[in-house]
Amino acid sequence: AMVLGVPLRQYALSVVCSFGSMALGSHCMHLYMQPEFNVSSNEFEAEMAARRRAIEDVQRMALDDRFAGQQPSAATWRQQGSKVE
Repeated sequence: AMVLGVPLRQYALSVVCSFGSMALGSHCMHLYMQPEFNVSSNEFEAEMAARRRAIEDVQRMALDDRFAGQQPSAATWRQQGSKVE
């Protein structure tokens, strides 16, 4: 006798039916949805480059907005450096 009094035959049948329904469901969904398995690496690389550029643009815009007018020019630094003696 197995756990909770379930016979081995019933347990094995339950496992086989559970796995079979999962595998059949997965197969049916793949037939219905037809996922594209042949993804071109060039398309993937182009998409990644576009994402990288978009992220860099957003970061650049955020930093420009945050620090606009706050960075002193080199002349200002030279003037402050000569005053600190």
